[in-house]
Amino acid sequence: MQYINYFNQVRSLELYNLEQFQTIEIDFRWTKIDQSDLVLIISIASLTNIKNLSTLQLFLSENKIEQENLFKIGSALACLQNLTNLELYLSKNNISDEGITGLCFNLSKSYNLKSLKLDLRSNLFNDDGVSGLGSTLSECKSLTSLALIVEDNHVGDNGLSNFGFKISKSSNLSTLQLSLMGNNINSQGASGLGQGLSNLKTLNNISIDLSQYMIGPQGAAGLAKAVNTSKYIQSIKFYLRSCKVGLQGSKELGFSLGKCSNLQNLSLQLTSNEICSQGAIQLVTGLANCNKLSNLSLDVEENLINEQGVTGLGSILANFQNLTNLNLYLSYNKFGQNGAEELGTALGNSKSLKTLVLHLSVCLLGELGAVSLCQGLANSLSITNLKLQLSNNKIGQKGCSSLISALANFKSLSILTIYLQENQIENIGAQDICRILPSCKYLKILQLFLSQNNIRQDIYNQLFFKLKKLMRIVSYQLSC
Repeated sequence: MQYINYFNQVRSLELYNLEQFQTIEIDFRWTKIDQSDLVLIISIASLTNIKNLSTLQLFLSENKIEQENLFKIGSALACLQNLTNLELYLSKNNISDEGITGLCFNLSKSYNLKSLKLDLRSNLFNDDGVSGLGSTLSECKSLTSLALIVEDNHVGDNGLSNFGFKISKSSNLSTLQLSLMGNNINSQGASGLGQGLSNLKTLNNISIDLSQYMIGPQGAAGLAKAVNTSKYIQSIKFYLRSCKVGLQGSKELGFSLGKCSNLQNLSLQLTSNEICSQGAIQLVTGLANCNKLSNLSLDVEENLINEQGVTGLGSILANFQNLTNLNLYLSYNKFGQNGAEELGTALGNSKSLKTLVLHLSVCLLGELGAVSLCQGLANSLSITNLKLQLSNNKIGQKGCSSLISALANFKSLSILTIYLQENQIENIGAQDICRILPSCKYLKILQLFLSQNNIRQDIYNQLFFKLKKLMRIVSYQLSC
C-alpha cells in the first residue's frame, strides 16, 4: 500500500514513524526557518531508514539557505536508495553557482532517480551554474524526466549553450522541460541550446519556454534543431511569445518540425511575433508533413494575419488526416467576416476533428462573420466538442440569434462552450437564446458566457430556468 503524508512544521517530523511512507511532502515555504531547524530537517530528511520512500516533495523557497546546508541536503537526498521521484523547490534562496553545482553533484549519486523537478527561480547563479547543472545531472544514469525552472537568474547565451551540449550526454533522458524567462538570452543562446539538444537521441517529450527574448528568426530556427533529427520525439511544446520570430522564423520552424515523423502532440505559442499571413501559412504547410500529428495547439494571436492568412490556415489544417484535437488562437488578428466564413467552411469539412477550440476575440467578425463561421462549422460530421471564444466582435442581437440557430444544426455536437461577452447582445438576443436552445438536439454539456451585454437579471433568470428544464443537458454553466 502507498502512504502519503504532509509536514509543514519542523518539529512534527520527529513525531512520526516515517518508515511506513512511500510518498512524503515537506513544505516550509515562507516559514523563515532558522539554520538550526534546517539542520534538523536535513538530519530527518536524510530519511535513510525509510526503505520504501519513492516520492519526495521538498518545499524550501524563501529560506536563505546557506551553501553548506544546501550541500547537506543534496547529500542526504542521495542516501535515499529507493527514491525515484523528487521535486525540490528552492526559489528565492540566493543560491550561487557553487551552491547549485554542489547540490546537483550530490543528486547525481541518486542511482535510482528517474524523475527530477528543480525550481530554482530568482536565485543568483549565472552561466557557470547552469552549465554545472548540465554536467552533473547528465551523470544521473537512471534519469528519464527532468524539469528545470531557472527563471529570473543571470543565465546568458554561453551558459544555455553549454547546458544543451552537456545534458545531451544523458543516457536515458526522454522528457525535458525548461523554463528560462527573466535571464539574458538572445539568438545565440537559443541556437546553441537547440544544437546541443539535437545530440540527445533518447528525447521524446520536450517543453521549452523562451518567451520575451529577442531570439529572432535565427534563434527560432536554431531551437528547432533540438528536435528535427530525433526519430523518437512525440510531444513538443515551444513557448515563444514576443520573440521577433517573424515570417522567416515561422517558416523555418514549420520546416524543421515537419521532419519529426513520429510527432503526435504539438503546442506552439507564438503570440505577437510579426509572423503575418504568409508566415502563418508557411508554418502550417511545414507541419502538414507530420503525418501522425493528432493534437495541435497553435497560438498565433496578434500577428497581423488577414483574411488571406486565416483562409490559408483553415484550408491546410482541414487536410491534416489524423488531427483529432485542434486549439487555434487567432485573437487580435483583423481578418473580419470573409476570413471567418472561410475558416468555418474549411474546418467544417475536416473528417478527423473531434475537439475544436477557436479563440477569435477582437477579430472584427461582426454579425455576418460570426454567423458564417458557425454555419460552416455546423457541416462537420465529426466534431463533438466545440469551444468558441468570440468576445468583443460586435455580433449584436440578430447575430446572436442566427449564431445559436446555426449551432443547432450540428449533427454530432455534444459539448459546447461559447464566450459572447461584450457583443451588444442585450435583452432580445438573450431571449432568442432561450427560444432556440431546445432545438440543439444532441447537446449534453453547455457553458455559456454572456457578461457585459446589457442583459437584465430577469432575462438571465429565464435563460437559467430554460437550461434547467432541458433534461438532456446533463451539465451547464451560465455566466452573466
